[in-house]
Amino acid sequence: MQVFMPAIIFILKSQFFRRPTNGFIAVMDSEKSFTKRQAVTGGYLYGTIPNKGTLNIHIYGLKNGKYSMLTFIDNNKNKKLDFDKKGKPIEKYATFSDKTFENSKELTFSNTFADFNRTNAKVNIHWKQ
Repeated sequence: MQVFMPAIIFILKSQFFRRPTNGFIAVMDSEKSFTKRQAVTGGYLYGTIPNKGTLNIHIYGLKNGKYSMLTFIDNNKNKKLDFDKKGKPIEKYATFSDKTFENSKELTFSNTFADFNRTNAKVNIHWKQ
């Protein structure tokens, strides 16, 4: 029997942004879906992040298991995490991993996933760059 989490809850603290900004969040459930940036049902959001307060995002109906998350501040509104010529991210980003990525090739499902179940379905997003 599959056990479902009530929801993964993402908490984005946005008070350090100077102005409202565009943000992207996607939750994927496999290496294949991560490579294609194909989010699970309900696991995709693109829109404005306010510059004050906290934004709570709930994704419902997920089975217990491994999920990867990629979120970033889309400064140029192209709906992609941008990298410099050496492959380093040039926009603020976050994943389920604490790792800071040195190049775009390190940004994979296996480097960004976490195992979720009913007891650990709340995520505080910490921005990196």
